[in-house]
Amino acid sequence: MTKDASSSAPTPTLPLEGGGSSALELIDVVKRYPGDPPVESLRGVSLRIDFNEMVAVMGPSGSGKTTLLHIMGTLERPTSGRVKITGEDCAGLPDRDLSGLRSRRLGFVFQQFFLLDGMTAVENVANGLIYRGLGLLREIGEGLAGSSNE
Repeated sequence: MTKDASSSAPTPTLPLEGGGSSALELIDVVKRYPGDPPVESLRGVSLRIDFNEMVAVMGPSGSGKTTLLHIMGTLERPTSGRVKITGEDCAGLPDRDLSGLRSRRLGFVFQQFFLLDGMTAVENVANGLIYRGLGLLREIGEGLAGSSNE
């Protein structure tokens, strides 16, 4: 990123639209919640996160961080604008396809861990792999069981 001479805000040095060359792109994303008056949590957000890039989302309480993360993770849909995950535009995807995309392309670490009682940490992590297919879950479970015996 570079700084624009007319402002202190950073300006992206990479084009915002590409054919799958980035891990995540938001293009002019708006999120508006209905009410009187309506609340516009995100206003025209555009960003690009490349593969292997680390990003921190920071800001004061109420600035839209959680909404941004929900949109980036496809847990919520934007009111307008586009979200691309590895080049795939998520706007028109039905919920079922969006769930599939999340299971293949995204991983979440929540502030509250949402661990299930009575399961080990490994079992809790592997539990999320159910969406990828039971065969993979069994394979990982067997691999972990074998490595603990060594």
